[in-house]
Amino acid sequence: MDKRTKYTMEQIKSTLLDLLDTHSFETITVTMICEQTSISRRTFYNHFSDKFEVIDEIMNDYTQAMRQAASESTPENFKQGILNGFNFIHKNKVVFIKLYKSPVSNLFLTRLGSVITELVEPKLNHAYLQMHNISVQTILVFLTSAVLGIVIESVTKNDEDYTTKVEEIATLVKPYFKTKTI
Repeated sequence: MDKRTKYTMEQIKSTLLDLLDTHSFETITVTMICEQTSISRRTFYNHFSDKFEVIDEIMNDYTQAMRQAASESTPENFKQGILNGFNFIHKNKVVFIKLYKSPVSNLFLTRLGSVITELVEPKLNHAYLQMHNISVQTILVFLTSAVLGIVIESVTKNDEDYTTKVEEIATLVKPYFKTKTI
């Protein structure tokens, strides 16, 4: 992808996010995006099929960046991954809140949940789970839902002391993980 194409696509995504400050997603039109971005509708349609594809790209960008941030920890240190994820989310909380409050909130949360599940699953202590008759699927759903709920509360209540929450999460998940150096 050339620089100009990438720039135009980023401008379109940025404009949609800006419009979400003053309009509901349902009322935003392609024409509004084009006018705000100073591009023609043809240019818009060269890059996206509709506003839903734009918001889908925004969600993809966000979840990929969060995955990257949270992945930057050693397998033995899950707490660092949680902290990295929380740092990313709080640095980008404006986008998080806009997506969370949009009509695609369920899809956004599902994607975030998938990232959390993807990061948690390889670290599970399968022997512990078997010994306690806990299925992998059950614990993944449980842990993913819990972490996602804490993230939502932390961001929507503008909790800047999320490092305490990271410590609490690490303590709560410790029995389910392979290593004791969470």
